[in-house]
Amino acid sequence: MEKLNRRLLLQNKLYRHLLTAGCKNNFDIFLPKLLNLFISITGGSQAYMEFQDNRGKSFWTYQSFSNSEIQNIRNTISKGIIAEALKNRTVVQTVSALSDPRFSSRESVRSAKIEAVLCVPIHTDQIQGVIYLQGGNGFRPYDDENIRDSRLIVDHITPLMEQIYLNRKKPTDYDHTACLRKQYNIPGIIGRSMPLKRVLKTASKVAPLNLNLLLTGESGTGKTQLAEMVHQNSPRKNSPFVELNCASLPETLLENELFGSVEGGHSSATRPVQGKVAAARGGTLFLDEIGELPFNIQAKLLQLLHSGFYYPLGSSKQVKADIRIITATNINLKKAVQQKKFREDLFYRINVFSIHMPNLSERGADLTDLAFFFCKESCQKHGLPEITITPSVLNILYNKTWKGNIRELKHAIESATIYAAIDGKRKILPSHLFPDNATSQEQNEYISSFKEATLLFQQEFLKKNLEVRNWNISRTSRELSISRSQLNNLIRTFRLKRKARLQETANVSPHLV
Repeated sequence: MEKLNRRLLLQNKLYRHLLTAGCKNNFDIFLPKLLNLFISITGGSQAYMEFQDNRGKSFWTYQSFSNSEIQNIRNTISKGIIAEALKNRTVVQTVSALSDPRFSSRESVRSAKIEAVLCVPIHTDQIQGVIYLQGGNGFRPYDDENIRDSRLIVDHITPLMEQIYLNRKKPTDYDHTACLRKQYNIPGIIGRSMPLKRVLKTASKVAPLNLNLLLTGESGTGKTQLAEMVHQNSPRKNSPFVELNCASLPETLLENELFGSVEGGHSSATRPVQGKVAAARGGTLFLDEIGELPFNIQAKLLQLLHSGFYYPLGSSKQVKADIRIITATNINLKKAVQQKKFREDLFYRINVFSIHMPNLSERGADLTDLAFFFCKESCQKHGLPEITITPSVLNILYNKTWKGNIRELKHAIESATIYAAIDGKRKILPSHLFPDNATSQEQNEYISSFKEATLLFQQEFLKKNLEVRNWNISRTSRELSISRSQLNNLIRTFRLKRKARLQETANVSPHLV
């Protein structure tokens, strides 16, 4: 009865996942969770899943195989057990591939010493694929329930997999910004999404116009890069692009930094100082975080925008400015005007035209491009060997809330790249995103991928069952319907210890490559 209840519980989890997965439209999130549930239901210990579209592009994931084992599977897909299932479109099952005359002569089977196998094909008009399961003594590929469940699961997931493929095909394969990139100079702006296209299209249209431009959006969304893109596509592109963060300096230094000063213009002015307005002559002055500009300096900036002239500190002589001013803010300037923190007349001067930069959550299709770009950039910056990113890390990145947007993502990838290099790895793993010195709260923020959540559930489930049975391995394995060897492997994987001997160690982050 307990075995039946456990099976029903797992099936219910599968169906709940299928019901909620339709809105995700993302193989990277959907496949690991589905594969893990499939393993739990059938009792397999190792699994591989792959889907391939009509153009040969594949999406795949696996669990519990070593790198060499999974490479062996991928190298022999066209001629191994998987090929048999795809060719005949039937379930392939064997208690021992080593002893099965259909497969025993294959080098891949002999070298990997493959025993029990259950391989279920999946076919639609758009994609084909397999769910491939291996197991030891506790795995029964000829079990009627396993076969029935496998066919039932495939029947349920086939239309959903096709729909997810069709929904994700366009945003991932199609670069909405490609035409704009051919026509305009767009340096340093990574991405291909439709929201980014809309921003770049608007920016390219106003770039040739000599008007004041206000860029809005959350901190870290790339407003500086957008301002530079506008400059690079304007008639001023051959002159300087000068940036000044209005929140980075105290008021006493900010005016000097912006307008410059003559010798003796203030207590520390022992020589003339060229300000940013003068440095940007003929080009573009970008004032970031304009909402933080002190009130008295706002009046002087307004005078510059109104007349085209300004006074360096300590000077009674006007200087003519030849600049285009682009400003940016991450606060609501209209609200700041109502609160008397920002001049209303200055607001209208800088807001001749505005462009809103979307946050990272609105640019989901750009996250992969950004992550790989920052990874490569970090390797070059620090002289590291080539390092890439695993699908499980992408799952975490997709599910995390990036309050700091692109800037926060960049720092996270750079840090993880360095940790991967220190660890001697050529791939960023989930553990590199939350190293050993991270707090439990910080780690839990990252534990948002489906597979991680499932493994954490399994860890707690196994720990409680062992404690209830006083760590009787034989009884626990028998009542959970798994082999002793599989139970011992799980205990080692989750680093479980008897309470009396040693407290359970920290959660183990799963690796999906």
